Amino acid sequence: MKIVFRIFDNDASRAQRTELMLYENMKANQIDGNVSQVACIQEFGRQGIVYLPALELNGIMLSQGELLTGSMLADICARLAYAIKKMGISS
Repeated sequence: MKIVFRIFDNDASRAQRTELMLYENMKANQIDGNVSQVACIQEFGRQGIVYLPALELNGIMLSQGELLTGSMLADICARLAYAIKKMGISS
């Protein structure tokens, strides 16, 4: 299973910090995947995003309009790692 997170944000510095925190949490939970930043207003509209920042995992919107904190990202990655292990698949 390929893990792909997308960070939607028009604040480049905040998106960069979020990406770094997400990669750190993915590494800590042994999750192999990719993270990308989306800053295009047109793409926000195509995805139906109204409030920034937003976080998507494999096409599923996890958060919108809520600051993506380190603890929130740690929780998401811990839950994802548990689900991957429980399902017996590799990321």
